[in-house]
Amino acid sequence: GVDGIDGIDAVVDYDSLANLISVDSSFTANVSSGMGGGGCDFLFPEGIEGDVITSSIPTGTTYTVPSGKKLYVLIWKTGDPIISTISENLGLTSAKPLILNSGESLGSTISNPGDVSYFNGYLVDENYFTGCGGGGGSSSTSSLDSTAIANMIAGAGGGCDIDYPEGLDGVAVTEPISTSVSYTVPSGKRLYISLLENSYPIINGKIVSSVITRGTKVILNAGDILSGSSSATYYFNGYLADENYFANCGGGGSSSSASIPNGANVGEMLYWDGTDWVVLAPPVNGSNFTFCNGAPYWGECYEIGGSGPTGGYVFYIDGNGGGLEVRPSNQWGSWGCMNTFINNTGTNIGDGMSNSINIAATCGSCAANNCLNFNSNNLGGFYMPSKDELNLLYNNLYSLFPAGPGGNSWPIAFVSSSEIDANQVWGQWFDSNSPSIPDGSQLPVSKTGTGFEVWPIRAF
Repeated sequence: GVDGIDGIDAVVDYDSLANLISVDSSFTANVSSGMGGGGCDFLFPEGIEGDVITSSIPTGTTYTVPSGKKLYVLIWKTGDPIISTISENLGLTSAKPLILNSGESLGSTISNPGDVSYFNGYLVDENYFTGCGGGGGSSSTSSLDSTAIANMIAGAGGGCDIDYPEGLDGVAVTEPISTSVSYTVPSGKRLYISLLENSYPIINGKIVSSVITRGTKVILNAGDILSGSSSATYYFNGYLADENYFANCGGGGSSSSASIPNGANVGEMLYWDGTDWVVLAPPVNGSNFTFCNGAPYWGECYEIGGSGPTGGYVFYIDGNGGGLEVRPSNQWGSWGCMNTFINNTGTNIGDGMSNSINIAATCGSCAANNCLNFNSNNLGGFYMPSKDELNLLYNNLYSLFPAGPGGNSWPIAFVSSSEIDANQVWGQWFDSNSPSIPDGSQLPVSKTGTGFEVWPIRAF
């Protein structure tokens, strides 16, 4: 399947974008308030989903950009930067970052033994898709869903801000620092320093800038310790944002809170359930695709209270297209095996079929046997419900049809296929008309009791 935010995806080329917009009513609403900017920030053409880096370059050494990454140097301290692929020394202004490709080495003009240059910047994936120009030149199509496109365009009001590459969902902070007073960035956060008065910022013991002026930003990771270069106490002002906050500046990337699983079978699909990606198994040929009970589904959609495959009433769904239905047709004669403890019946959901088979094999002509022989719409597979299956019937169907489903009145009580001992089984009251026995009560009843009913149920 194609991964997408809302689970409804398409592979679109740019000529067909208008068609996508026309069929998605949410697109215009998502986009309308965010249009009109100049696209994503040219200072970060790769997108700005990456890692903050603060490092040092001692005399005679270099820093090499890792494979698959690009480095944006924002702050430089001591000497001038040298890039391995360029013969001239470079200056670094506060207005523009210095950008290095994967494999390039960053050195410094310093030459005295013991001198160290420091830099602070941003390490991002190469070719990170940012929506800045239609998806790059490598392909005419991109795998997107309409919500991703809407989010991307809605974030284009001036581009993704170089000052706040995590997005602007955070809190402003103003805190004191000095040589003896430090500030530690909280777990899960990043700190963007906008202003620091009369002091140099020291990150984990490294001075990374002589001054912080308007247009210059210093970025700290969670756990980094910020202190000042002066013994006097001065204040910094900045922005504390979530790590990897999705800023609508790249269509997702590693900021997703859930990984997309690999497919295992041809025809599998993925959908988002609000918490995680869920795999939808391949259908059989000719299956209809529908949205059923809050999730996409191949096949007929059955709902509690609706009609089942045999025309019965659905009273349970399992979330995978299956469930249980009941036919209002009384099969009670007797439970059978009075004074005989079969001792191999269960009470759980799903036990009714095996219970019925065991009862019929031991007791002969009885309610369980009648249920096993029942059919509707030329379909069999019916059985006498277990104790817990009867409780599902009461909890899920009784409230929908207090007087009974389809003109069929509820009996005083139903008898289950779940045995207690040689003479008693579990029953459940539906219409007791007795203040001493509330409707819904499950109590022992005699195997030869009167006034009870058994309605056959069936799994589908």
